[in-house]
Amino acid sequence: MAKGKKTKALPGPVVMVGSHEPLSFRRRTGYASAYEEERFAHEHSEEVVKGLAKRGVTWVRTHFFKGFGLKAEAQEMEMTRKFVRLCHKHGIKVELYTQFGTLHYETLLAEQPKMLSWCATNEDGNLVTIVYGHHDFRAKPCLVSDGYWKYFKKVLDVGMDVVKGDGFGFDNVGNPTEPEACHCPECRRAFVEFLKKKYKPHTKAGKKLTTERFGFAVLDHIRPPTFNRWNPAVTCRIIKNPVFQEWVEFKCENLRRRFQEIWRYVKKRKPEMLIEYNVYPPFGMNSAWWNGIDMHRLAPWTDAFWNERPPGSPGFSRGGRFLHRVHAYKLGQAYNCIVFTGHGGRQPEQVKLAMAECAAFNQGHLAGFGRTTSFAEGARPEADAFIAFRKDHPELFEDT
Repeated sequence: MAKGKKTKALPGPVVMVGSHEPLSFRRRTGYASAYEEERFAHEHSEEVVKGLAKRGVTWVRTHFFKGFGLKAEAQEMEMTRKFVRLCHKHGIKVELYTQFGTLHYETLLAEQPKMLSWCATNEDGNLVTIVYGHHDFRAKPCLVSDGYWKYFKKVLDVGMDVVKGDGFGFDNVGNPTEPEACHCPECRRAFVEFLKKKYKPHTKAGKKLTTERFGFAVLDHIRPPTFNRWNPAVTCRIIKNPVFQEWVEFKCENLRRRFQEIWRYVKKRKPEMLIEYNVYPPFGMNSAWWNGIDMHRLAPWTDAFWNERPPGSPGFSRGGRFLHRVHAYKLGQAYNCIVFTGHGGRQPEQVKLAMAECAAFNQGHLAGFGRTTSFAEGARPEADAFIAFRKDHPELFEDT
Protein backbone atom coordinates (compact mmCIF):
# COMPACT_ATOMS: atom_id res chain seq x y z
CA MET A 1 0.00 0.00 0.00
CA ALA A 2 1.44 3.33 -1.04
CA LYS A 3 2.19 6.21 1.27
CA GLY A 4 -0.90 8.29 1.98
CA LYS A 5 -3.38 5.59 0.91
CA LYS A 6 -5.24 4.94 4.14
CA THR A 7 -7.17 1.92 5.39
CA LYS A 8 -10.84 1.37 4.62
CA ALA A 9 -11.42 0.05 8.16
CA LEU A 10 -13.02 3.26 9.42
CA PRO A 11 -16.40 3.69 7.74
CA GLY A 12 -18.97 5.44 9.90
CA PRO A 13 -18.24 7.25 13.15
CA VAL A 14 -15.55 5.89 15.47
CA VAL A 15 -16.98 5.66 18.99
CA MET A 16 -14.22 4.12 21.11
CA VAL A 17 -13.74 2.90 24.67
CA GLY A 18 -10.88 0.91 26.15
CA SER A 19 -9.13 -0.85 29.03
CA HIS A 20 -5.75 -1.65 27.60
CA GLU A 21 -3.58 -2.64 30.58
CA PRO A 22 -3.10 -6.40 31.11
CA LEU A 23 -3.44 -7.90 34.58
CA SER A 24 0.30 -8.64 34.79
CA PHE A 25 1.13 -4.97 34.27
CA ARG A 26 -1.42 -3.78 36.83
CA ARG A 27 0.19 -6.05 39.40
CA ARG A 28 3.79 -5.19 38.50
CA THR A 29 3.14 -1.45 38.77
CA GLY A 30 1.43 -1.86 42.14
CA TYR A 31 -2.00 -0.46 41.39
CA ALA A 32 -3.99 -3.72 41.19
CA SER A 33 -6.73 -4.06 43.77
CA ALA A 34 -7.44 -7.17 45.84
CA TYR A 35 -10.22 -7.94 43.35
CA GLU A 36 -8.30 -7.08 40.18
CA GLU A 37 -8.46 -10.59 38.70
CA GLU A 38 -12.27 -10.67 38.95
CA ARG A 39 -12.46 -7.15 37.58
CA PHE A 40 -10.17 -8.10 34.70
CA ALA A 41 -12.30 -11.14 33.83
CA HIS A 42 -15.47 -9.02 33.86
CA GLU A 43 -13.92 -6.61 31.35
CA HIS A 44 -13.80 -9.50 28.87
CA SER A 45 -17.38 -10.70 29.42
CA GLU A 46 -20.19 -10.77 26.88
CA GLU A 47 -22.27 -8.78 29.32
CA VAL A 48 -19.89 -5.85 28.90
CA VAL A 49 -19.74 -6.25 25.11
CA LYS A 50 -23.55 -6.22 24.87
CA GLY A 51 -23.65 -3.04 26.96
CA LEU A 52 -21.17 -1.36 24.63
CA ALA A 53 -23.02 -2.40 21.49
CA LYS A 54 -26.30 -1.12 22.93
CA ARG A 55 -24.77 2.33 23.46
CA GLY A 56 -23.36 2.60 19.96
CA VAL A 57 -19.69 1.79 20.57
CA THR A 58 -17.94 0.85 17.30
CA TRP A 59 -14.36 0.25 18.52
CA VAL A 60 -12.78 -1.14 21.70
CA ARG A 61 -9.10 -0.71 22.54
CA THR A 62 -7.85 -3.67 24.57
CA HIS A 63 -4.59 -5.23 25.76
CA PHE A 64 -2.43 -7.29 23.43
CA PHE A 65 1.35 -6.85 23.81
CA LYS A 66 2.77 -4.87 26.74
CA GLY A 67 6.43 -5.82 26.25
CA PHE A 68 6.62 -8.73 28.72
CA GLY A 69 7.10 -11.19 25.84
CA LEU A 70 4.94 -13.39 23.66
CA LYS A 71 5.34 -16.37 26.00
CA ALA A 72 4.85 -14.35 29.19
CA GLU A 73 1.69 -12.76 27.79
CA ALA A 74 0.28 -15.85 26.05
CA GLN A 75 -2.51 -16.45 28.56
CA GLU A 76 -3.69 -12.84 28.47
CA MET A 77 -3.45 -12.81 24.67
CA GLU A 78 -5.78 -15.81 24.61
CA MET A 79 -8.29 -13.80 26.64
CA THR A 80 -7.95 -11.02 24.07
CA ARG A 81 -8.53 -13.46 21.21
CA LYS A 82 -11.80 -14.64 22.78
CA PHE A 83 -12.78 -11.03 23.53
CA VAL A 84 -12.21 -10.10 19.88
CA ARG A 85 -14.60 -12.87 18.83
CA LEU A 86 -17.24 -11.56 21.24
CA CYS A 87 -16.86 -8.02 19.95
CA HIS A 88 -17.11 -9.11 16.33
CA LYS A 89 -20.24 -11.08 17.19
CA HIS A 90 -21.86 -7.82 18.32
CA GLY A 91 -20.53 -5.66 15.48
CA ILE A 92 -17.65 -3.99 17.33
CA LYS A 93 -14.10 -3.71 15.97
CA VAL A 94 -11.06 -4.16 18.23
CA GLU A 95 -7.80 -2.22 18.34
CA LEU A 96 -4.93 -4.21 19.85
CA TYR A 97 -2.88 -2.11 22.29
CA THR A 98 0.73 -2.84 21.37
CA GLN A 99 3.92 -1.55 22.99
CA PHE A 100 6.15 0.20 20.48
CA GLY A 101 8.60 1.67 22.93
CA THR A 102 9.04 -0.29 26.19
CA LEU A 103 10.37 -3.77 26.96
CA HIS A 104 9.91 -5.54 30.31
CA TYR A 105 13.32 -7.13 30.59
CA GLU A 106 12.46 -9.02 33.80
CA THR A 107 10.35 -11.49 31.79
CA LEU A 108 11.50 -10.90 28.22
CA LEU A 109 15.07 -11.93 29.08
CA ALA A 110 13.80 -15.42 29.95
CA GLU A 111 12.31 -15.67 26.46
CA GLN A 112 14.96 -13.74 24.52
CA PRO A 113 18.37 -13.91 26.30
CA LYS A 114 19.90 -11.37 23.89
CA MET A 115 17.17 -8.76 24.31
CA LEU A 116 19.38 -6.34 26.25
CA SER A 117 21.30 -5.82 23.01
CA TRP A 118 18.05 -4.48 21.53
CA CYS A 119 17.81 -1.75 24.15
CA ALA A 120 18.85 1.87 24.18
CA THR A 121 21.77 2.83 26.42
CA ASN A 122 22.91 6.26 27.56
CA GLU A 123 26.39 7.72 27.13
CA ASP A 124 27.59 5.75 30.18
CA GLY A 125 26.34 2.48 28.74
CA ASN A 126 23.45 2.15 31.19
CA LEU A 127 20.00 0.97 30.20
CA VAL A 128 17.56 3.76 29.29
CA THR A 129 14.13 3.32 30.88
CA ILE A 130 10.83 5.14 30.58
CA VAL A 131 10.63 8.62 32.09
CA TYR A 132 7.42 8.37 34.13
CA GLY A 133 5.87 6.37 36.97
CA HIS A 134 9.13 4.98 38.42
CA HIS A 135 8.83 2.17 35.87
CA ASP A 136 12.53 1.32 35.86
CA PHE A 137 11.66 -2.20 34.64
CA ARG A 138 10.56 -0.82 31.25
CA ALA A 139 13.55 -0.47 28.94
CA LYS A 140 13.45 1.60 25.75
CA PRO A 141 14.36 -0.18 22.50
CA CYS A 142 17.02 1.22 20.20
CA LEU A 143 15.56 2.49 16.93
CA VAL A 144 18.77 1.80 15.00
CA SER A 145 19.45 -1.78 16.09
CA ASP A 146 17.34 -4.31 14.18
CA GLY A 147 17.04 -6.81 17.06
CA TYR A 148 13.75 -5.70 18.56
CA TRP A 149 12.16 -4.85 15.23
CA LYS A 150 12.69 -8.39 13.92
CA TYR A 151 11.00 -9.71 17.06
CA PHE A 152 8.31 -7.04 16.73
CA LYS A 153 7.19 -8.49 13.40
CA LYS A 154 6.49 -11.78 15.17
CA VAL A 155 4.30 -9.84 17.59
CA LEU A 156 2.45 -8.26 14.66
CA ASP A 157 1.95 -11.69 13.10
CA VAL A 158 0.29 -12.98 16.28
CA GLY A 159 -2.02 -9.97 16.35
CA MET A 160 -3.06 -10.50 12.74
CA ASP A 161 -3.13 -14.30 12.50
CA VAL A 162 -4.00 -15.57 15.99
CA VAL A 163 -5.78 -12.82 17.91
CA LYS A 164 -7.25 -11.39 14.69
CA GLY A 165 -7.79 -7.83 15.80
CA ASP A 166 -8.89 -5.06 13.44
CA GLY A 167 -6.05 -2.68 14.16
CA PHE A 168 -2.89 -1.99 16.13
CA GLY A 169 -2.60 0.88 18.61
CA PHE A 170 1.09 1.56 19.31
CA ASP A 171 2.11 3.30 22.54
CA ASN A 172 5.23 5.01 23.98
CA VAL A 173 6.29 6.05 20.52
CA GLY A 174 9.50 7.98 19.89
CA ASN A 175 13.20 8.06 20.62
CA PRO A 176 14.27 8.01 24.28
CA THR A 177 13.91 11.50 25.74
CA GLU A 178 16.98 13.76 25.89
CA PRO A 179 19.35 13.77 27.68
CA GLU A 180 19.06 9.97 27.57
CA ALA A 181 18.83 9.39 23.83
CA CYS A 182 20.48 6.17 22.74
CA HIS A 183 24.29 6.32 22.59
CA CYS A 184 24.90 2.63 21.92
CA PRO A 185 27.78 1.71 19.57
CA GLU A 186 25.35 1.08 16.70
CA CYS A 187 23.81 4.54 17.07
CA ARG A 188 27.21 6.21 17.21
CA ARG A 189 28.33 4.43 14.05
CA ALA A 190 25.03 5.10 12.30
CA PHE A 191 25.17 8.81 13.16
CA VAL A 192 28.60 9.18 11.58
CA GLU A 193 27.45 7.27 8.50
CA PHE A 194 24.36 9.46 8.32
CA LEU A 195 26.53 12.59 8.26
CA LYS A 196 28.92 11.16 5.66
CA LYS A 197 26.08 10.12 3.38
CA LYS A 198 24.46 13.53 3.67
CA TYR A 199 27.55 15.71 3.23
CA LYS A 200 29.88 13.45 1.17
CA PRO A 201 33.17 14.86 2.53
CA HIS A 202 35.11 12.46 0.29
CA THR A 203 34.14 14.59 -2.74
CA LYS A 204 35.45 18.05 -3.55
CA ALA A 205 32.03 19.68 -3.36
CA GLY A 206 31.12 17.67 -0.27
CA LYS A 207 34.33 18.63 1.52
CA LYS A 208 33.55 22.29 0.90
CA LEU A 209 29.96 21.86 2.13
CA THR A 210 31.08 19.91 5.21
CA THR A 211 33.62 22.60 6.12
CA GLU A 212 31.03 25.34 5.72
CA ARG A 213 28.67 23.40 8.00
CA PHE A 214 31.00 22.23 10.79
CA GLY A 215 34.22 24.21 10.34
CA PHE A 216 36.14 21.12 9.18
CA ALA A 217 35.61 18.09 6.92
CA VAL A 218 36.51 15.20 9.25
CA LEU A 219 33.32 13.50 10.45
CA ASP A 220 34.62 10.16 11.77
CA HIS A 221 34.90 11.23 15.40
CA ILE A 222 31.66 13.21 15.83
CA ARG A 223 29.48 11.75 18.55
CA PRO A 224 25.88 12.35 19.67
CA PRO A 225 25.24 15.32 22.01
CA THR A 226 26.31 14.94 25.63
CA PHE A 227 25.49 17.09 28.65
CA ASN A 228 26.83 17.97 32.09
CA ARG A 229 25.61 19.81 35.17
CA TRP A 230 26.55 23.18 33.70
CA ASN A 231 24.99 22.44 30.30
CA PRO A 232 21.82 20.38 30.83
CA ALA A 233 19.56 19.43 27.93
CA VAL A 234 16.77 21.67 29.21
CA THR A 235 18.84 24.77 28.35
CA CYS A 236 18.58 23.91 24.63
CA ARG A 237 15.75 26.29 23.85
CA ILE A 238 17.21 27.24 20.48
CA ILE A 239 19.34 24.52 18.86
CA LYS A 240 22.37 26.35 17.40
CA ASN A 241 25.04 23.66 17.60
CA PRO A 242 25.23 22.14 14.06
CA VAL A 243 25.89 18.61 15.39
CA PHE A 244 22.86 18.93 17.68
CA GLN A 245 20.80 20.02 14.67
CA GLU A 246 21.96 17.00 12.67
CA TRP A 247 21.24 14.73 15.65
CA VAL A 248 17.64 15.94 15.59
CA GLU A 249 17.41 15.08 11.90
CA PHE A 250 18.98 11.67 12.54
CA LYS A 251 16.48 10.81 15.28
CA CYS A 252 13.47 11.96 13.28
CA GLU A 253 14.53 9.90 10.29
CA ASN A 254 15.08 6.77 12.38
CA LEU A 255 11.56 6.98 13.77
CA ARG A 256 10.06 7.68 10.35
CA ARG A 257 11.92 4.66 8.95
CA ARG A 258 10.37 2.36 11.56
CA PHE A 259 6.91 3.80 10.87
CA GLN A 260 7.35 3.11 7.17
CA GLU A 261 8.68 -0.38 7.85
CA ILE A 262 5.71 -1.28 10.08
CA TRP A 263 3.21 0.24 7.66
CA ARG A 264 4.52 -1.78 4.72
CA TYR A 265 4.77 -5.00 6.72
CA VAL A 266 1.21 -4.84 8.05
CA LYS A 267 -0.50 -3.42 4.97
CA LYS A 268 1.12 -5.97 2.67
CA ARG A 269 -0.44 -8.74 4.74
CA LYS A 270 -3.72 -7.09 5.81
CA PRO A 271 -4.46 -3.82 3.98
CA GLU A 272 -7.63 -3.32 6.02
CA MET A 273 -5.74 -3.38 9.35
CA LEU A 274 -5.85 -0.04 11.18
CA ILE A 275 -2.47 1.43 12.19
CA GLU A 276 -2.57 4.00 14.99
CA TYR A 277 0.14 5.60 17.14
CA ASN A 278 -0.01 7.48 20.42
CA VAL A 279 2.46 10.05 19.16
CA TYR A 280 0.93 13.55 19.09
CA PRO A 281 3.27 15.83 21.12
CA PRO A 282 2.25 18.69 23.44
CA PHE A 283 1.38 21.80 21.46
CA GLY A 284 4.35 24.15 21.26
CA MET A 285 6.88 21.53 22.39
CA ASN A 286 10.06 20.96 20.37
CA SER A 287 9.28 17.25 20.08
CA ALA A 288 11.82 16.79 17.28
CA TRP A 289 14.59 17.72 19.72
CA TRP A 290 13.30 15.87 22.77
CA ASN A 291 12.03 12.65 21.17
CA GLY A 292 12.76 12.75 17.45
CA ILE A 293 9.06 13.21 16.63
CA ASP A 294 8.18 15.12 13.47
CA MET A 295 4.47 14.61 12.81
CA HIS A 296 4.77 15.66 9.18
CA ARG A 297 7.14 12.76 8.52
CA LEU A 298 5.10 10.27 10.53
CA ALA A 299 1.49 11.04 9.61
CA PRO A 300 1.77 9.67 6.04
CA TRP A 301 2.51 6.25 7.55
CA THR A 302 -0.43 5.97 9.94
CA ASP A 303 -4.22 5.80 9.75
CA ALA A 304 -4.83 7.44 13.12
CA PHE A 305 -3.01 9.03 16.04
CA TRP A 306 -3.95 9.70 19.65
CA ASN A 307 -4.09 13.17 21.11
CA GLU A 308 -3.80 12.81 24.89
CA ARG A 309 -2.83 16.44 25.40
CA PRO A 310 -4.87 19.05 27.25
CA PRO A 311 -7.40 20.51 27.07
CA GLY A 312 -9.76 17.56 27.54
CA SER A 313 -12.62 19.81 26.51
CA PRO A 314 -12.85 23.10 24.60
CA GLY A 315 -13.88 26.24 26.43
CA PHE A 316 -12.29 29.21 28.14
CA SER A 317 -9.54 29.32 30.74
CA ARG A 318 -9.90 31.38 33.92
CA GLY A 319 -7.83 34.04 32.22
CA GLY A 320 -10.17 34.16 29.25
CA ARG A 321 -8.05 32.20 26.75
CA PHE A 322 -9.98 30.09 24.23
CA LEU A 323 -9.01 26.43 24.58
CA HIS A 324 -9.49 23.99 21.73
CA ARG A 325 -8.00 20.92 20.04
CA VAL A 326 -8.50 21.96 16.45
CA HIS A 327 -4.77 22.02 15.65
CA ALA A 328 -4.64 18.22 16.16
CA TYR A 329 -7.78 17.69 14.09
CA LYS A 330 -6.48 19.89 11.26
CA LEU A 331 -3.24 17.92 11.16
CA GLY A 332 -5.26 14.71 10.93
CA GLN A 333 -7.37 16.15 8.14
CA ALA A 334 -4.29 17.26 6.19
CA TYR A 335 -2.92 13.69 6.18
CA ASN A 336 -6.26 11.85 6.03
CA CYS A 337 -5.76 10.55 9.59
CA ILE A 338 -8.34 10.05 12.29
CA VAL A 339 -7.56 11.63 15.66
CA PHE A 340 -8.40 9.50 18.69
CA THR A 341 -8.93 11.60 21.80
CA GLY A 342 -10.80 11.54 25.09
CA HIS A 343 -13.66 13.83 26.01
CA GLY A 344 -12.88 15.23 29.42
CA GLY A 345 -14.65 17.72 31.64
CA ARG A 346 -16.54 17.38 34.90
CA GLN A 347 -19.81 18.77 33.61
CA PRO A 348 -22.04 17.11 30.97
CA GLU A 349 -22.03 20.31 28.93
CA GLN A 350 -18.24 20.12 28.65
CA VAL A 351 -18.46 16.58 27.31
CA LYS A 352 -21.14 17.62 24.81
CA LEU A 353 -18.97 20.51 23.61
CA ALA A 354 -15.96 18.18 23.23
CA MET A 355 -18.04 15.72 21.21
CA ALA A 356 -19.34 18.50 18.98
CA GLU A 357 -15.82 19.83 18.36
CA CYS A 358 -14.60 16.32 17.54
CA ALA A 359 -17.47 15.56 15.16
CA ALA A 360 -17.05 18.90 13.38
CA PHE A 361 -13.27 18.86 12.92
CA ASN A 362 -12.39 15.14 13.08
CA GLN A 363 -14.06 14.02 9.86
CA GLY A 364 -17.23 13.12 11.72
CA HIS A 365 -15.65 10.74 14.23
CA LEU A 366 -16.41 10.92 17.96
CA ALA A 367 -13.30 9.16 19.29
CA GLY A 368 -12.94 8.10 22.96
CA PHE A 369 -15.33 7.81 25.89
CA GLY A 370 -13.26 6.31 28.69
CA ARG A 371 -13.10 2.86 30.27
CA THR A 372 -14.82 -0.16 28.75
CA THR A 373 -16.74 -1.36 31.79
CA SER A 374 -17.83 2.05 33.09
CA PHE A 375 -19.22 3.08 29.70
CA ALA A 376 -20.97 -0.28 29.28
CA GLU A 377 -22.58 0.25 32.68
CA GLY A 378 -23.92 3.71 31.88
CA ALA A 379 -21.16 6.27 32.41
CA ARG A 380 -21.36 9.47 30.35
CA PRO A 381 -25.14 9.30 29.75
CA GLU A 382 -24.90 12.70 28.05
CA ALA A 383 -23.13 10.93 25.17
CA ASP A 384 -26.10 8.77 24.16
CA ALA A 385 -28.15 11.42 22.40
CA PHE A 386 -25.12 12.78 20.56
CA ILE A 387 -24.00 9.32 19.39
CA ALA A 388 -27.50 8.58 18.15
CA PHE A 389 -27.74 11.95 16.38
CA ARG A 390 -24.39 11.40 14.68
CA LYS A 391 -25.43 7.93 13.53
CA ASP A 392 -28.77 9.16 12.17
CA HIS A 393 -27.36 12.16 10.29
CA PRO A 394 -24.18 11.08 8.46
CA GLU A 395 -24.83 13.69 5.75
CA LEU A 396 -24.02 16.47 8.25
CA PHE A 397 -20.57 15.12 9.07
CA GLU A 398 -19.19 12.99 6.24
CA ASP A 399 -17.63 14.39 3.05
CA THR A 400 -18.63 17.93 3.99
